[in-house]
Amino acid sequence: MHVFTDHILATLIGISVVVILLYTQFRSNETAIEELQYLGARQQMLQMNEWIEEDLLNIGVGVTGSTADIETWNDSTFSFRRKLDAADASPSLITYSRSTVGSAVKTDSVYTLYKTVRSVNGVAGGGTPENMSLAEFVMMDASGNQVTNPTAAVAISVRLHILYSQKSNTLGEARYVRRFWPADLN
Repeated sequence: MHVFTDHILATLIGISVVVILLYTQFRSNETAIEELQYLGARQQMLQMNEWIEEDLLNIGVGVTGSTADIETWNDSTFSFRRKLDAADASPSLITYSRSTVGSAVKTDSVYTLYKTVRSVNGVAGGGTPENMSLAEFVMMDASGNQVTNPTAAVAISVRLHILYSQKSNTLGEARYVRRFWPADLN
């Protein structure tokens, strides 16, 4: 009888060890997938940030006459004109449009997630990952104060604030804050 009890206990302990090992393997695979997604989103974020930096530093380049440098500026759209290439006949209209793509729950808080798409003359040409919890373009005056009405005050700089959040609790956030002083902004 003792031999039978010993075999049952050994079997139960063996099954418990196998279940623990399988759970550990499953969690490590899940974490590896999350890290891979995070690295892909981070690379896409860096590429988009390079486009944004180049665009914001060159607002108004090649714009002459009475054409306004900044076309649209509101909570979801930021449009401005600039020459993309010195050989271009006229400046291109660059538009950054932000749209809501969903939400994520992280540490008992619900975040709205956004995606920003960059368009050149109405043709979409790239965008951010769909994990931005904050994306704002803020026009600023010479004193560093926010310009609330771009037609009434002279905006001389643009502050960009982007926060990329992960949908899981295991990985952190990536924050990007920069202020740009376009030389040709008028």
